[in-house]
Amino acid sequence: MRPRGAHGGKRIGGGQDAVFLRLALPSIATVITRPVEPLMMLSGDRGDMQRQLRAIVSGYEDFQDFDDRELWLIEALRTLRLIHYSAWLARRWDDPAFPAAFPWFNTQRYWQDRILELREQVAAMDEPALVM
Repeated sequence: MRPRGAHGGKRIGGGQDAVFLRLALPSIATVITRPVEPLMMLSGDRGDMQRQLRAIVSGYEDFQDFDDRELWLIEALRTLRLIHYSAWLARRWDDPAFPAAFPWFNTQRYWQDRILELREQVAAMDEPALVM
């Protein structure tokens, strides 16, 4: 079984200069065993994403070669992740903890935003894949 998942944060530095980043950073096991998954976290405009991609792949290639044939999967996997997140919430909605923790889930606004987000993803999947 492969370890998987994302951590809620990372401590950078030590002592008074330490910074705790509250980000969804992928675990090192995820980065090594499934390198395209962390690339779904790229954000910003296409130029920003291109720069982030180069930085991540550069670090990754310190350990092993990166198969750039997987780059076309980034937007499709990001879309799947968005759909799975909503499905995860929906499957657990009967648990009393979920309506309290996710009060925005069962609202018209949430679903309007998801529809817009999915339309944007369809457009992103129609664009050429990022290149290294």
